Amino acid sequence: MVMAGGTYSSEIFQNHSHDLGLNFANLTPGLDRTLHYTLKNTGTAPAQYQIDVGATEAVPFWNIHSPVTITDVLLPNETRAIPVTISTPSLEMPLDPSWKVSSIERVDLIIQAIPMEGGVPSTNQTTLLIDSIVELDISVTGDASDITVDDIKAGNFNRWVDFEVTIVHNLGSNDTLRPSLPLPLRRKWHVIRTGHPSGWFQSR
Repeated sequence: MVMAGGTYSSEIFQNHSHDLGLNFANLTPGLDRTLHYTLKNTGTAPAQYQIDVGATEAVPFWNIHSPVTITDVLLPNETRAIPVTISTPSLEMPLDPSWKVSSIERVDLIIQAIPMEGGVPSTNQTTLLIDSIVELDISVTGDASDITVDDIKAGNFNRWVDFEVTIVHNLGSNDTLRPSLPLPLRRKWHVIRTGHPSGWFQSR
């Protein structure tokens, strides 16, 4: 756009790479990811920009934030770094679809620079892909059993511990990828701490 004394325009570049192209990025549920953009003043006049960033759909449990909301004045051809940090919920079972952390999700992120002197905003879009995660959550369900001095002297180190194993994943409705535990893992196990010098564990 042409204004009195010069033109106001800009361009936003992405500074990350992806196998699918520059407009894609991966997110791991529960881990912050910071994407780095560069804003360039492509006009002929000094300009200041308002920075807006957000998703194109509702992601109420995400936090999308850029510390740069208004830039300082950029001279023509000058650039500024614009970091954007995305925080997503950690995995828990059952997986709530509203968390938007299933591996089948794709969420588009839009960053926009609006010239404060007037003019057409510049935009850039990144498609966020959710990493596939499969984890084992092991929780101890039994009470702790202390070892006394007499036990140590007698070499009695065997203790029973009850625990449960739960599989945590975000594979969504993709049945070809959905993991399953063999039946023995769905029951409580008993673990014995042996007196062997290597400290091996036996289970049954």
